[in-house]
Amino acid sequence: MIGELWKDGIDNKGQRISRPSRCSEATAKSLLGTREAEELLPKIVAVSACPVLTIAADGTPKLLARGYHSELGGLYVSGGGTPRQVPPLDEAVSALMAPIRDFDFQTKDDKARTIAAMLTPAFVYGQLLPEARVPLFIMEANQSQTGKGYLVDLLSAIYGERPICVVPRKGGVGSFDEDFNAALLRGCPIIMLDNLRGKLDSMHIESFMTASGTFMARTFRRAPADIDPRRYVVFATGNRFETTPDMENRAVRINLRKRRQDYVFDSYEEGDVLAYVRAHQRFYLSCIHSVISHWIAAGRPATDENRHSFRQWAQAMDWIIRNMFGERVKGRLMDYDAIPATTDLAEKMGFEEPSDDANSTQG
Repeated sequence: MIGELWKDGIDNKGQRISRPSRCSEATAKSLLGTREAEELLPKIVAVSACPVLTIAADGTPKLLARGYHSELGGLYVSGGGTPRQVPPLDEAVSALMAPIRDFDFQTKDDKARTIAAMLTPAFVYGQLLPEARVPLFIMEANQSQTGKGYLVDLLSAIYGERPICVVPRKGGVGSFDEDFNAALLRGCPIIMLDNLRGKLDSMHIESFMTASGTFMARTFRRAPADIDPRRYVVFATGNRFETTPDMENRAVRINLRKRRQDYVFDSYEEGDVLAYVRAHQRFYLSCIHSVISHWIAAGRPATDENRHSFRQWAQAMDWIIRNMFGERVKGRLMDYDAIPATTDLAEKMGFEEPSDDANSTQG
């Protein structure tokens, strides 16, 4: 806080007084546009809805709680309250497996990739792999209403976020790329390209996924803005859609199967598993931090996994999954068993034609 705002007025006795006052939105915008604001206000390059775990100068884990931090180029943590005590590693791993047990993964490797998707926002928020990029996570299913969007909502809830949805549209003003830019400019670090069909063929998004330095985003009636693409995690959901070879090289696929009609999903006092995770978000985030703290304390090890373009991310995640989750997951990050990660998975998985219904519910 640079200073306190005061307002002149008259009290009930007719005396002139000055008292603290809130700044109006119009006045705030005017003040932020001044040279003094540029020179005096601390720089903010990212805003997080939850505490962020990063690496201190001495190489140890450092938790950035609610408030402003000069680390990471200028970070403001807007929520999260007092962080919970980090649980032991075994307890943390067991807890993180629980919210996804209702999902029927095509293979054990799809479950391993889901764990990687669960951990990746923490790596992005804390810039734990500073110059590395993270992939596009593609959620596919063999039928509609399998829970692809629900899974994205669930993973986002651990970080106190609700993903911004970008949905393909027919007609209207603007384009899918422009809608994607608008989502970037809103600042939410988790974006979901929802209910995709046909072919995801966007050189713009492909460029975003590998851009080094800043990335220019522009929308209608708004000046272009440079954003840092390393601070975003992008998901895509669909029952049947293709990608270009370049987009496939920037992605990992998580394949789901629809549960039988009589399957009984977990329920809690708060409601379904998503409501439960949101109610206990601080605990689940502390479990994420427990896993990552142990990885940092171990010297940030990596495997020799080289089957993905984003090698640094893949090697770190592969080590964590094999050494911390191995007994519970038994899958490998980049193994696809008999189902290769290609653009013609639909026939191999027995996809049905997607319906017009939304597909972001659990059941």
